Formats: sequence, structure tokens, C-alpha cells
Amino acid sequence: MGSTVIAPAMVEACHVITGEGADYDSLLELIGDRRLVLIGEASHGTI
Repeated sequence: MGSTVIAPAMVEACHVITGEGADYDSLLELIGDRRLVLIGEASHGTI
């Protein structure tokens, strides 16, 4: 898969965090009522 395909997919999947209260609404909607959510290694130290 070339970068011409990856870049648009990344832009579509990304969500800018601006510090607003609603920044996490789409993420929380995806999580729903799940008991466990794996967020990945790159998230360490981001809180």
C-alpha cells in the first residue's frame, strides 16, 4: 500500500484534540459500554 493511499486514510481516521469538552465524544461513542479498552503503546504519558 503506497503513501498515496495511507495518507488519506490517516486524515480520515484522525481527530484533533483541542482541549474542548466534546473532544472525546466520538471516542466515547466508539467505546460504548465496553469494560476494557486497549489504547496502545503510543498513548503512554499523554494524560
